[in-house]
Amino acid sequence: MPSFSRRSRDLELIDLPQPPDEWEEALRYIKVVNRWLGGTRAVLWHFRRWSRRWKPGERIVVLDAGAGAADIPLALARWGRAAGFDLQVVALDLTRECLDRARRDTGRELHLVRGDALRLPLLKVDYVMSSMFFHHMTDEDCLRLLRSYDAVARRGIVVNDLLRRRRAWAWAIVTSGFYGRLARNDAPLSVLRAFTKKEARALAADAALPWLRVNEFFGHRFTLAGERP
Repeated sequence: MPSFSRRSRDLELIDLPQPPDEWEEALRYIKVVNRWLGGTRAVLWHFRRWSRRWKPGERIVVLDAGAGAADIPLALARWGRAAGFDLQVVALDLTRECLDRARRDTGRELHLVRGDALRLPLLKVDYVMSSMFFHHMTDEDCLRLLRSYDAVARRGIVVNDLLRRRRAWAWAIVTSGFYGRLARNDAPLSVLRAFTKKEARALAADAALPWLRVNEFFGHRFTLAGERP
């Protein structure tokens, strides 16, 4: 049994060069987990609440930093249009394989940009979000990301990720068993690299963002999220 007392520093295989077919399989797994185990639902929960203060037809620009397969920003863009808003979502990722897959899946529904989330351009958007991204980063880089998001986001921030706990680790082993080598290795390791709710609150405090709050969701997910006062 691994230790859950602190974050693992082991690198996930998906953060290293891999054959294209294994990338595809890993991204398919991530999309299934996001759809059925709470990731997409957690993000939409916040935007549904915040949209009560938006004007009909209002243009809202959201930046998804570290978008991966871009399934969550796609779900957000489709929800926004169905709700009557001009919701524009920019999906940013550094990995060409992720963007290639996202381009095939989303067509022109998203604005896809290759770039480093740690070096965001100084362009203002309404909201910045990240999903399943922070657990790939060191604590120091997570602080840099939060401060960068704060500099770019006019209205709010949503960080959506896994909780580090034994049950989540067990779930990851079971669900990834139907997929390839990357998923079987990285799914349980993702949990070991993830945060506790206490650690997430400490990140917000260290970044001097007291308006970010931790919420827990189904599927051993949490969000660190909020709108500016």
